[in-house]
Amino acid sequence: MAYDIGSGQVHVHNLFLWGIAVIYLFAFASLYHQLPGLYGENGVLPASKEINPSEAPFDFSRFRYQFMDVKPTLLWLTQALKMDTGMGMDVLAMLGILLASSAIITRLARNMLVFGALWVLYLSLYTVGNVFLWFQWDALLMEAGFVAFIFAPIPLLMPSRMQAKLSRLSMWPVKWLFFRLMLMSGILKLQSGCQTWWKLTALHHHYESQCIPTFLAWYIHQLPPWFDALTLLHALLTEVVLPFFFFAPSKGLRKFAWYNQVILQVGIIITGNYNFFNLLTIVLSLSLLEDRDLGHISHYRTYSRFQSFLTSVFNWAVVAVLLVATGYFYNIQYDEKKVIKFKARFTETDVNRMMDIAWPISVGLGFLSLVSVLLSTFTHSDSTESAFSKLYRTPFAGFYGLMALSLFSLSLSPFSSLTQSSRLGNIGKTIRQYHAQVEKFNIVNGYGLFRRMTGVEGRPEIIFEGSDSALGPWKEYEFLYKPGSVDRAPPFIVPHQPRLDWQMWFAALSDQQRNPWVYSVVYRLLQGKPEVIRLAIDPASPFRAKPPKFIRGRLYKYWFTLKSSNKTSVASKNWWKRRFDSEWMAPVSLTDENLLSVVTQQGLTRESTKKKKTNFVVLRNILKKARESADSVSAPVFIWSLFMVNVVFHRTLKAIHL
Repeated sequence: MAYDIGSGQVHVHNLFLWGIAVIYLFAFASLYHQLPGLYGENGVLPASKEINPSEAPFDFSRFRYQFMDVKPTLLWLTQALKMDTGMGMDVLAMLGILLASSAIITRLARNMLVFGALWVLYLSLYTVGNVFLWFQWDALLMEAGFVAFIFAPIPLLMPSRMQAKLSRLSMWPVKWLFFRLMLMSGILKLQSGCQTWWKLTALHHHYESQCIPTFLAWYIHQLPPWFDALTLLHALLTEVVLPFFFFAPSKGLRKFAWYNQVILQVGIIITGNYNFFNLLTIVLSLSLLEDRDLGHISHYRTYSRFQSFLTSVFNWAVVAVLLVATGYFYNIQYDEKKVIKFKARFTETDVNRMMDIAWPISVGLGFLSLVSVLLSTFTHSDSTESAFSKLYRTPFAGFYGLMALSLFSLSLSPFSSLTQSSRLGNIGKTIRQYHAQVEKFNIVNGYGLFRRMTGVEGRPEIIFEGSDSALGPWKEYEFLYKPGSVDRAPPFIVPHQPRLDWQMWFAALSDQQRNPWVYSVVYRLLQGKPEVIRLAIDPASPFRAKPPKFIRGRLYKYWFTLKSSNKTSVASKNWWKRRFDSEWMAPVSLTDENLLSVVTQQGLTRESTKKKKTNFVVLRNILKKARESADSVSAPVFIWSLFMVNVVFHRTLKAIHL
């Protein structure tokens, strides 16, 4: 029996749309909780500076120019309605939450109009998000959301039976996106030349040096080096080799790739707080499944026992060759102490040469796979489908095929970064030109996280300290999620992304000149702005009631503590150990000229607290009540509460057959 998400038997495409709706809910809810502290008039980077005020009356042609040619955001429209930017962002985020919730609750809302609106809403916030939204998972959500929008059912025109028959074609762009995401993420690690990837030691540093590890990362960090090496080897195989199984003719190999992809993503989730990224990746992996994998009964070709036996032998043979080849190329062996050791038999040059061959092969596989799906879609028929039904779905199949081919062609531009020898001639030049025209809409993107491992010599961490005197004494600020006190356990906050905490991690890898927004954070803390304090600072930190007169930033190196090898000793209660490294930012105050100069450029002024006259009094009161409710709980609790409420509504509607 098929799983039921809404009504009727669920198909893979419908499950994919439900998953994208859940991810949208997580993304909008997480961002909504942070909007005042990040982008409000008293926030770190007020979004109002991204939109130039205009006194001209609203004109559609001007709005179209602003959206298409200046910045693609609906905040142009809210500005034309005389709505301040902070209020406009709240409205967009709440609309996103409501629309995502409707798509979770009922299948009727999983259509092109709803997913198109979700994509435009998130694009509108992403466009003005500045450094706090410049993450690959935001770009990935934009691309996946666009695919969901284009290939979602057209309301009133596309019955569920037609959606099921077009499911394979609808899911092909998802598979191609998933293929590019995984292959680029793996290959770029090897092409970076970072020796931690080549020597399979990266995870030893990764667990403690990633932005916000979970408490489980501490325990896994205690495991022996050979476990880290084997785990990383599995991750590299899953990202570099197994993506080619996505297009395998054998269902068994595709399922083998799917299981490994899910195992990898679950492993990342339990050790690191990567918001909705890994959950979104699992949703994309649904493209490797078929309707019958969900228990849906349909007309599929049956095989004899002998054919099934041959298929099984072929599948196991491929897996065996993969394991043997892995053992050879990584020279897996035991030393005299029976410790597993690894040493790659290939070099970075070999990887680049391999990609010169593998890149056109992967493009060819993708194209042939698309052609196969198109032919199957146009030629497939069964005895239950009438001639009118076949004729009626033909233009929809043609539209989907054209869009799939277009997205495939556009994706070749960022995908070509994997190789220097890809030459598509005039066609390639044309593709790059079209991609440049739509690049700001994030329809297709390039990917590649963690090209180089950070924290090899210790995890750098900025600690803010406040004082009423430039000479001290100094007291530390404790952020909500990032490491600070050595005795505080790393949190588990998936799917929330505390974006300021994340950017503090990036800032610690360089200096304040490359991160001018840090001055805005310090400025707001010196002002004692509650929006920023509530956004990032732990309630137990000092200076919540009264801000300090001076703030400085000090750079520390952090490491996970280790379990004591002496069983008779008392185990340490500390999760971290740290060492002072350097002065990251000298003490500053509200009268510091350099600070005032930088924050002025960031759009911050002392007059930002002035109340502005506004219309929409009723709407403003509704938004105020909603904001108070959201602020009364932590962001993770807020997000999961919304999700559970949606699940309850869904189950209730199902129980009464709606």
